[in-house]
Amino acid sequence: MNLLLKWCYIIGLLLFMQPAIFSFGLEGRTGEGSFVLVYLLIISLSLIQVGLVYWLKKYSEDQLMQGALIITIIGVPFLMISQFISLLNLVGETTSNVLSVHVELTFVGVMSLLFPLGLISFGYVLFKRYTRIGIIMSISAFVMMAGLVMTPWIHHSGLIAVSVVGLVMVKKL
Repeated sequence: MNLLLKWCYIIGLLLFMQPAIFSFGLEGRTGEGSFVLVYLLIISLSLIQVGLVYWLKKYSEDQLMQGALIITIIGVPFLMISQFISLLNLVGETTSNVLSVHVELTFVGVMSLLFPLGLISFGYVLFKRYTRIGIIMSISAFVMMAGLVMTPWIHHSGLIAVSVVGLVMVKKL
């Protein structure tokens, strides 16, 4: 079971970086220009969410680690909803800024931030208690989050860095 969860995480991370690579530096939401890239993001987030259970099991005795992972897991569905809005935008049913325009949907955008915040916490706890690579995960997740308000290429760099660091963590830990 742990091997299956680990592979879900690995495949999810490999897919997670693809939309950032193929839409690197383009304006708008990551992968917004292609149905395939948006679907890749949704599928990768699903696999990452399942794979995070691997880390929950691995660090079942560490309550602080459990809290960081649960924050990340809670943020994933909201990020998937946000990507679904990108699909609606692609078919012309809405605009890409619908999350910030409609107060009712702002909650989705805010809750989506739990994903990078959880990764920042996850990396910090890893750094403090287990290994130095955790701080790189925290920095990568922060860059990914900060890029949302700065420029797309910073956000895309953070996405790629989170994926690469996540893959290294699977190998090292």
